[in-house]
Amino acid sequence: MKTEITATEIATTEPLARESALVNDYQGQLTVKPNISAFLTMMKASDYEALKASAAAIDPNATAITITAIYKEFAVGESIVGIFTGLDGITPKQTNELTGEVEKRHCDSVQFMANDGKLYQCAGVALVNQFVDSETGDFKIPVGQKVRITHTGKNNRTKLYEVGLIVD
Repeated sequence: MKTEITATEIATTEPLARESALVNDYQGQLTVKPNISAFLTMMKASDYEALKASAAAIDPNATAITITAIYKEFAVGESIVGIFTGLDGITPKQTNELTGEVEKRHCDSVQFMANDGKLYQCAGVALVNQFVDSETGDFKIPVGQKVRITHTGKNNRTKLYEVGLIVD
């Protein structure tokens, strides 16, 4: 499935696909978010039967890799090794100190698969800034890089991290 399209292709494509278009903030590329319900309604009967047969043939005991990340709250001095898998985001609720109102705000988060096989994410600003250039959105560390992340302490309310690249 094609996931990168040009602005011209967006303008000349069907409305349903155009509504599914989004901008990848970190790479500055237009990408298409698949609309699964639209995909299924446009499917031919023979394609549906093939999909159904393929699903029925899946071994219930097959190994599956989770795509649901666990939020990792590091303790000071805690260290974890894993593979950087990219960025995601969280939307925590926070109380505005001036107004007392509860607000939601988007925070970028680093995702990594730890050596225990679990997928984790952490939204520490200082940590995210070690993986991504905050001005350009470019990755400083490539996806797939083995890393060691250590929570080294705090500076006021900012949690500090040391990120080490693991070399074989």
